[in-house]
Amino acid sequence: MILGLGGARALRALGMAPAVWHMNEGHAAFLILELVREGVLRGLSFAAALEAAATQCVFTTHTPVAAGHDAFDIGLFKHCFQDMLGELGVPEERVIALGQAPHAAQLFNMTHLRSTARAA
Repeated sequence: MILGLGGARALRALGMAPAVWHMNEGHAAFLILELVREGVLRGLSFAAALEAAATQCVFTTHTPVAAGHDAFDIGLFKHCFQDMLGELGVPEERVIALGQAPHAAQLFNMTHLRSTARAA
């Protein structure tokens, strides 16, 4: 949350507007949700905001093994993002689906969020 949401909000507060955002590993993948939230608040639909966010993000990984892919319990995700989920204008299941990998649907997977958003 700190890297993705906090990092974006800190840069915005400093008057910076990056054209491209780089995420190393999945740690900052919540940046995608922050960019979507910003788009929705500007009047875009969720789908259009997701597509716009995907075009602004670059992702690299140095740890292509399971240990390098952060995943969190869906309940924890919903608890921590309850305010944002209400701001996105879609059912929470739509947002949660962005981070659900088929092999572990009970977890919110940061790498899957990044790859699902990119496919939008």
